[in-house]
Amino acid sequence: MNPAQFRILYRQFLFRMVDIELLSADARGDTSKLFGQFAALLIAVSIPLSVIGAEVGGLSLVFQWSGVHFVIATTMLVVGLFAVLTWDSTFPDRRDVMVLAPLPIRSRTVFLAKLAAVTTALGVTIGALHIFAGFVWPLALNNRHEEAIAPSIGYSAAMPPVGAADLEQALTRDLAPALKAGALGPDTGGGVTVGVWKQGERRIFAYGTAKTDSIFEIGSITKTFTALALAQLAIQGKVRLDEPVRALLPPDTVPQPDGPEITLLDLATHRSGLAPFPYNLHPTNRLNPFAFREYGAEQLYAFLKSHGVAKPENARFLYSNLGYGVLGQALINRSGASYADLIGNITGPLGMHDTVVDLSPEQRGRLIQGYASPRVPVGGVDLGALAGAGAIRSTAATHYAGSRHRPRMDLLHEQRNLRTQRGHVRIYQRCVFQPRGRLRRHRSH
Repeated sequence: MNPAQFRILYRQFLFRMVDIELLSADARGDTSKLFGQFAALLIAVSIPLSVIGAEVGGLSLVFQWSGVHFVIATTMLVVGLFAVLTWDSTFPDRRDVMVLAPLPIRSRTVFLAKLAAVTTALGVTIGALHIFAGFVWPLALNNRHEEAIAPSIGYSAAMPPVGAADLEQALTRDLAPALKAGALGPDTGGGVTVGVWKQGERRIFAYGTAKTDSIFEIGSITKTFTALALAQLAIQGKVRLDEPVRALLPPDTVPQPDGPEITLLDLATHRSGLAPFPYNLHPTNRLNPFAFREYGAEQLYAFLKSHGVAKPENARFLYSNLGYGVLGQALINRSGASYADLIGNITGPLGMHDTVVDLSPEQRGRLIQGYASPRVPVGGVDLGALAGAGAIRSTAATHYAGSRHRPRMDLLHEQRNLRTQRGHVRIYQRCVFQPRGRLRRHRSH
């Protein structure tokens, strides 16, 4: 690259960055005068920005950041205007071709000269805009803050273990700030219930608006009960764990795939390959994205008909609310009972009378109110045909009531083997229990 050629081209391109007639009719072709006027304009804008910075420095942090955002937005505006005005001059035009083509000048020299001219013009624009504000703003924002030494980083000592009998005192101490002026304050409507069970000793604590018998939506813990319903029907011989889910759907709902298809066990273990939610699900409540009562069995079947029930090759674990919704609907079809009745067959014998799908009027009065941020009351969860994924309500006390029950002794002495043949992979589970109910040996291959 010839330095002399570069300097001449750089100067010419720099003074041609903007249309002289467009910006200043008084310049009369004098590029030096034009750039002087342009720089003076930007410096004039920098002066009020500096005054704002000096005033904002004594205000609160919110106003300081608002001022900073104003300066950033102004800079972006100026740079955007500069880019629009100089866009045509960035690329070679007809004049460049006619004048420079006959001359012994390399194209690389022309390109670097244009790039240097654009960079210089942009740098002058930003520099003139911040010639005063760039000094005032840092001084104004840092002047009112005293120097502080950052605390050393280390690990806090482990808290000593707390027994079930002493847990209430520890919780009351730790939750005191939240109860006084935090999320559990008197006017927030927030509440929390804490339950602990250890070796037969049970404690239930309630804070805020919650009570020990308050009913909560237990969300995805529902999936545990749906899996128990599957296990119960399997023991009764009504379903098989390796049975294709297609067999539990209405006839002609979905055709049989050519290869492996989704089974009930795939749905229960999140290995069906199904997405977290179906693509034809469209919640209408922005504050409560889990309220879609209108999504019924017909919509679910329409999704399955479109998606199919083929199992992806080498399907991995993928958490799927849709999968458990399909499992719950399939169990409803095979058993002929409602989902609420399926769950009642589990909770009833265990005395878990407050673990329900449908609330009675008395239970509805104990259902704790849910909120969206900031403290906006929202309705309850209503999953429609996907009830098996999260439709159950319960209390902490009811949950711990179920822990008092042990499995039937006649079932504990049985050795049950489950063999599922899938290609070359065999799943084998065996459990042997002692009379006291302790698990003696568990194998899984």
